[in-house]
Amino acid sequence: GYYQYGWLSTGVYKVGFGRQQTVFAEEWYDNQPGSSSADLVSVTQEAVTVIDAQLARCELAITVQPQNRQVTAGQTAALSVTAASELPLSYQWYEGYAPDMSHPVGGATDPVLVTPPLGATTSYWVHVSNVCQEVDSTTATVWVVGACESPPAPALSVPGAVGNGQAYTLTWTDVSPLGTYELQEATAPDFSGAAAWLVTGTGFPQSHVVAADTYYYYRVRAYVTCNGGRLDSPWSGVDHVAVLFGPLEPADLDGNGLITAEDCMLLAAYLCGDIDLVNGGDLNGDGLVGATDLAYMLHFLTGTFK
Repeated sequence: GYYQYGWLSTGVYKVGFGRQQTVFAEEWYDNQPGSSSADLVSVTQEAVTVIDAQLARCELAITVQPQNRQVTAGQTAALSVTAASELPLSYQWYEGYAPDMSHPVGGATDPVLVTPPLGATTSYWVHVSNVCQEVDSTTATVWVVGACESPPAPALSVPGAVGNGQAYTLTWTDVSPLGTYELQEATAPDFSGAAAWLVTGTGFPQSHVVAADTYYYYRVRAYVTCNGGRLDSPWSGVDHVAVLFGPLEPADLDGNGLITAEDCMLLAAYLCGDIDLVNGGDLNGDGLVGATDLAYMLHFLTGTFK
C-alpha cells in the first residue's frame, strides 16, 4: 500500500518498513536488513517522496536434501543442500542426527560441506535460516567402506496391465546401501528415446493417458557414489506395463492382465469390507458388486464357464 507521514522536523531520519504478518520480512531503506545499516533520509521543508520498499517473503524451504555418500577410509566427502528463499540464507552444518545441535562443524557455514578425511561412518545435517524462519535438513550418512564396489542388480516388479490414466507403482528389491537408483522408461524394448529418473527408495509412482493400447518398458539399476565417482549395478531385467485405452476386464481386479485366484481373494476382501476396489468387479453387469460376482469368479476359476 501507500503511506504518508507529516509534521517532521527538518533533519535526517531512517525509515523502516515493519510487518504485521509473518509472511513478510521487515526491511529498512534502502533495501537494508536493519537500522544500523539503513540509509539516511534528509528531511527539509520540502516534501520527501519515493522512499519505498518491496518486502521479501519469509518462506524458506529445502528443495534438495543432503544425500548419503560412500567413501573409502581416509577420504573426504562433499555434502550439499539447496534451499529456496527470497531472503539471504545462513547455514550451519552439524555432525550427528537432526535436530541434535550439540556437535557443530567449525567453519561449516556454506551450502556445501566437505568433510575431513573419515575413518568411520559419520552422519551430518544442516540448519538453514533467514531472518524470520529456519528449517532443518534430513540427515545424510557418509558410509566408510573398505573398497568401492558396485551393488548387485535389483529385481524389478511391475503390474501387467492398467487402465488408461490409472496410477500404478513400479517396485524393485533394495540392493543399494545408499538407497539410490536409476529408472528408465521407454515405449520401445531397446530403450531408444528413454526417459530416466534418479530415485531414492525402492518405488516409483507412474500413470499414462494414451490414445491407444501402449506398452511401456522399464528397467532399473542401483548405483552408489564412492570417493566422488559413481558405480552402477547391472540393469535389472526388462519388464513392461500395458496401458489399455479401453476399459479393463472387470474380473482383473489387480490389473496384472490375468484373472487368477488373487482376483478372487480381492473380490472376497471387498465383500467383507476390508478393501476398496479400483478396477471392475461387476462381472454379471447388473451395476453392483456382490456375492453373485464372487460366484461368477469361482465358476470361471474352476472352469465351469468363461
